[in-house]
Amino acid sequence: MKIIILTYLVVCGFSTFVHAAPILSSEPWIKPCAGSTPSSVNFITTIVNVNTAEVVKRLSRKTKLFLTQMDGIFSHVSSEEVNVFIRDGHKSNSKHQHSNTKHQQSNTKHQQSNTKHQQSNTKHQQSNTKHQQSNTKHQQSNTKHQHYSNDTDGY
Repeated sequence: MKIIILTYLVVCGFSTFVHAAPILSSEPWIKPCAGSTPSSVNFITTIVNVNTAEVVKRLSRKTKLFLTQMDGIFSHVSSEEVNVFIRDGHKSNSKHQHSNTKHQQSNTKHQQSNTKHQQSNTKHQQSNTKHQQSNTKHQQSNTKHQHYSNDTDGY
């Protein structure tokens, strides 16, 4: 199926084209209209002999992001193929975002688990310290008793 992608570069075409051209030129199969100059470019037109899913797959993430951000600009284009293209681009991006959210949640759970283990270890250390302090007191008490018994032996 042939797909026509029209990227409308707003009235101040030159500055927008300067911004968009490096992004779109990174896709070797996207070409500006024949005979266009940067100051007169209003549209970048591409005809691709593949289905929509293939187009979306072939786009780099940078280009896909650029096109999905221009969603509102496509509202004047009646071509269902362009609308499908934009919609699929959004779906693809939202899937990646959803996947990233799951990874972040998983990492947060691991961090919380590690924090719990650290807290537990700290409690054990505090408990051990108390036992050591208690043992030290008993040793000091025993030493005092030994001193006392040594004094009475000499008497």
